[in-house]
Amino acid sequence: MRQFLAKPVSFTPHVINTFRGMMITAHILLDKKIKKISEYSIRKKYQEYFIDDPFVEISGGIPDIHMVQNTNKIILGGFEIDEQNRLVVIAVLDNLIKGASGQAVQNMNIMLGMKDQEGLI
Repeated sequence: MRQFLAKPVSFTPHVINTFRGMMITAHILLDKKIKKISEYSIRKKYQEYFIDDPFVEISGGIPDIHMVQNTNKIILGGFEIDEQNRLVVIAVLDNLIKGASGQAVQNMNIMLGMKDQEGLI
């Protein structure tokens, strides 16, 4: 993640009582030159970036693990800037489908020139 963002990032996978699913909190240090940016503006940027991605949803609040169970989706939300000027983003995904096997199918689809959601929706 650091390679693509060119920013220090830390993330925490949460241990929760669930059979399937994963919740992650990412802390992204914002550039000190950015004086004030709203959570709404950041969420809007995420929505614009992922607008054509069938497997990524952007939530206005904190996403719930049950929203992704039995799907190949990842839902991003939270979008809060803390007092240390870190952007906090929460992600939820079904690690049994969105995990290695689902990613392998999606990558194979892309390599074969197929729609990346083929066989995953």
